[in-house]
Amino acid sequence: MCDETRIRNAVLGALRQPLVIAGLDPNDIDNDFDILGSGIIDSLAFVDLLLAVEAELGSQLELELLDFDDVTSLGALMRILHRILVPA
Repeated sequence: MCDETRIRNAVLGALRQPLVIAGLDPNDIDNDFDILGSGIIDSLAFVDLLLAVEAELGSQLELELLDFDDVTSLGALMRILHRILVPA
């Protein structure tokens, strides 16, 4: 089972290197942080991010359930991943 904290830690862990390269502290990133709009990763790196989250959480994501237009912020990504990974 994946709670929101575990999902957040997995996402920020996967973003750690690009954040540090951009001079940002992963501990200071809030849920409004625009993952793609910030320029720290591009769309190809976003796919790598999802693969890293899968590996960290030990769960396969069904990418067809992701609406990439809605995944702009850290908080939005976390909510979507939580919805996919935690059955209602």
